[in-house]
Amino acid sequence: MVEAGTAWRIPAAWRLYFIGVALLMFVAQAFAPISIFANANFDDGLYMSLAQRFASGSWFGHYNLFSIHKGNGYPMFLAVASWLDVPVTLAHALFHVAACLTFALVVGRLAGSVRLAAAVFAALAMVPALGSTALLRVFRDAIYSGQTLFVLAAVLWVVLANKRFQGP
Repeated sequence: MVEAGTAWRIPAAWRLYFIGVALLMFVAQAFAPISIFANANFDDGLYMSLAQRFASGSWFGHYNLFSIHKGNGYPMFLAVASWLDVPVTLAHALFHVAACLTFALVVGRLAGSVRLAAAVFAALAMVPALGSTALLRVFRDAIYSGQTLFVLAAVLWVVLANKRFQGP
């Protein structure tokens, strides 16, 4: 258990492990072929057009059914990727690797175990659904798992860290 005020250090060998697994995850996801259905007016095409409008500074265009139909989170994600000149597949991969690593490190930090963090990270790296063909397109579902991991990590940290690190 890690006490309040003490630093949680990850030994160099474990850092190399985390970097290696992250690189494997990144390569496996970043270079997967992605399908873009530009004619899917309510899916891929809508996300791309909303992202294009947002990136150009015109928010999401005119207020109508299409500007609020699917939410604004994924078009914002695409716009940020566009601003950074990062291809969609790389943005998806970076987002997912960051989410898995954040969740694993929060779990490991709360448990005080680098080995548990490594096991959680390896388990998340091997989730087969992340490479499914349904997620290999310009579609909001591609980042849902990462968003969920970020939210769970934040909730765990806020709820458990505050209880554990409070004094008597």
